[in-house]
Amino acid sequence: MDRFVKAAEQVLGGFRQRRPMRAGSLIVSFFGDVVAPRGGSVWLGGLIQILEQMGVSGRLVRTSMYRLVQDGWFEASKSGRKSYYSLTPVGGRRFRLATERIYGRPRDDWQGEWLMVLVPPGKGDQRDSLRKELGWMGFGSLSTGLMGRPVGAAPELEEFLAEQSPPPIAYRARLLDSTSPELLEEMIRNSWKLGETEQGYQRFIKCFAPLLDAASNSANLPGEVSLLLRVLLVHEYRRILLRDPQLPAALLPQNWHGQLAYELCRDLYGALLGASEEYVSAALVTQSGPLPPPGSGFFSRFGGLNPA
Repeated sequence: MDRFVKAAEQVLGGFRQRRPMRAGSLIVSFFGDVVAPRGGSVWLGGLIQILEQMGVSGRLVRTSMYRLVQDGWFEASKSGRKSYYSLTPVGGRRFRLATERIYGRPRDDWQGEWLMVLVPPGKGDQRDSLRKELGWMGFGSLSTGLMGRPVGAAPELEEFLAEQSPPPIAYRARLLDSTSPELLEEMIRNSWKLGETEQGYQRFIKCFAPLLDAASNSANLPGEVSLLLRVLLVHEYRRILLRDPQLPAALLPQNWHGQLAYELCRDLYGALLGASEEYVSAALVTQSGPLPPPGSGFFSRFGGLNPA
């Protein structure tokens, strides 16, 4: 067996055995990486055929898609007996935010400012949803009703805040020179669980580094296996980023593995790209025919991909 295929099957086999199988999260990863850049719509049957190769049953895919529709990610349409799923405007905004976060370089510049958001009192579910969304954007809980993050790139943050009812109060702040570095470190430890995130990065590197070595020494990578690995790569990286506030380097502990994980994800993604994209073009369709080619913005991921 080819070295790459053998290494891929080991990683994919471990994922297929994972329980519980969180199919909804995997579908979101798949849509964001594969479908959103190609118009954001796909036939459910094609989606099922691919995800079944990752250990997700067709029944579970259908159930998960129904829940994601209820949560506002997708909308469904029918043509004869076939069902198609498309991104909603809300789902599209969520994916644009995720794209910047997943495929952008870790932050290495910071001018010492913080962006603060006062979470308004309200119904528990509404408040919890706002806090969850802010957490995905890198905000940490600094105290009751107050969330903050170092000022940096914040794509569509103002649009998101304006959509809330009532919109929370947001403002910028700067630490005084007299602020104790020890107290700042303690606040960061309490607001963001960096230890768990660091362990996640280390596991990610241990899992996928052998695949990069195997892919780099293999010619004519198989398309289906390349796509499955690409989806799993982004899915596992995204799961870590859900916990990672992506703090600037000045606020991170020494020997942080986030940068190494990013570089590994970038390089393996690039190695899998050509074969996986060919397979996507052949395997997935929309209601009007084959998936369109990815938009030009797709090739800016990870600082620039080779479209060849």
